[in-house]
Amino acid sequence: AWHNVGEVFDVAEKLTATQGAIRAGIDFPIEKWQLQAVNTEGQTVLTNKYAVVRGPMDNETEHQILGTVGEKWTPIQALDIASKLDPLSEKYPVETVGALGNGEKIFFSLDAGESKIAGEDHRLFYLVTDHRTGLGALTFAFTPVRVVCQNTLTVGLSQASVNCKLKH
Repeated sequence: AWHNVGEVFDVAEKLTATQGAIRAGIDFPIEKWQLQAVNTEGQTVLTNKYAVVRGPMDNETEHQILGTVGEKWTPIQALDIASKLDPLSEKYPVETVGALGNGEKIFFSLDAGESKIAGEDHRLFYLVTDHRTGLGALTFAFTPVRVVCQNTLTVGLSQASVNCKLKH
């Protein structure tokens, strides 16, 4: 579901978001590289577009392009997001951390405890996800869905009672 990059944690471990990011393997850096256009004579021209790139992982030999963005887009590193979540993760333990595809999306689910919804017991989660393609945003949500894959990410965001997006 998350292409071998992600992990479900026992909340009793009480991991911080940073510890979860490292253990889940989403601590890879991303960079923004300026794109060039090359004509048929081999002349290059710089564009105002940029590639979002991560370095090779595991058995890969080449960098992976995650998406293209404009010059105003700013990369946010997974460990920077995690360090900002660390104080919250002390009260609400990390439940899942993962990356989808080649790292185009990352997510953190924090256990927010149990509550009743329509008279039934449900576990609730704080969800933080970031799109690294230029097509989405850094999103914070409060949801009854534990995210472990693209499908649960989609459902979790659609079921969220609170949803805040920050474009970068």
